[in-house]
Amino acid sequence: MVMKMNKKRACVVTALCIVFALLLILVTYLRYMSKHNIYDNEKLIANREDYYSATEFQMFPLGENRWNVSVEKLSGAITLQSFSISESGKFISFSTNMEIIKGEFKIVLVDTDNEIVLETIFNDITNISLDKHKLNHGNYAIKAVGTNAKMEGDFTLILSGDE
Repeated sequence: MVMKMNKKRACVVTALCIVFALLLILVTYLRYMSKHNIYDNEKLIANREDYYSATEFQMFPLGENRWNVSVEKLSGAITLQSFSISESGKFISFSTNMEIIKGEFKIVLVDTDNEIVLETIFNDITNISLDKHKLNHGNYAIKAVGTNAKMEGDFTLILSGDE
């Protein structure tokens, strides 16, 4: 009788351990996915840190103020360019020629000091060229954001002090 009771107790403890392990795996997986699925999470996008996974990420200069970029399987947000404005009254001009081949993809302008997304510059619907967009003193970044995105193209970024 005591032996049967110990076997039942052992089975219950084993089952509880298995359930606990499965819950722990599920919570870990959900936390991992939330950091890599940030396409609409402006708080994580605007963070100074980059949260992303990607294969074949390449970026190289094409000339002064112009870069070519291509990426496969981008999930998360990665900084393409970061810059500081030391004097108020500076302007940014930004234009892009990108092709989204697969997935969701966008480019955003981020105020990294205040950790806010200022503007979506490019996505599958919108291609806004910023022409002399005024920026205040502070730190900024141009970030690429994707969900299983494959894209290629180029962008031009010019910082100036005159209107």
